[in-house]
Amino acid sequence: MRISLEPIASKRRLLDPAIFKAEIERATLEVKNGIQDDFKKTTATWRHRVVWYTTRRGTDWFIGTKDEIYGYVDLGTRAHVIRPKRPGGSLRFFRTGFKAKSRVGYIASYAGQQATKDLTYTKEVHHPGTKARNFTVKIGEKWRSKWVGALRRAIHTAAGGK
Repeated sequence: MRISLEPIASKRRLLDPAIFKAEIERATLEVKNGIQDDFKKTTATWRHRVVWYTTRRGTDWFIGTKDEIYGYVDLGTRAHVIRPKRPGGSLRFFRTGFKAKSRVGYIASYAGQQATKDLTYTKEVHHPGTKARNFTVKIGEKWRSKWVGALRRAIHTAAGGK
């Protein structure tokens, strides 16, 4: 009786940890790039340029920005008083015509519109605050399930699936 070792050898090659590692790395980069693209979409129409960073620690990727304005838009602000920087100065602003470049819960940015009507001068303004756009939350929700799918495909491919 002859026993062929060929099927065992071919299975062992398919279960090579290096193949799994490479496929999981590919899936990780695919998801990281998608998340990074989504963050960039949230500021695509801004005149103010936001600088994004990616940092890797072990197998984890961190994507973010230190941009203060992005933080105000993403997390929102409380109601607050705005006063001139110089004592005795006044604020000058337009009261109407403004349209925001982003909306709560959407991973996008739009043309928006600067306020251009009703020029006003005042000593202080009671700003009502800004609603949080929650970009970070929405992007996390979107990519959490996509990451699971990408990881499943990576494992399936590494195990010899097509």
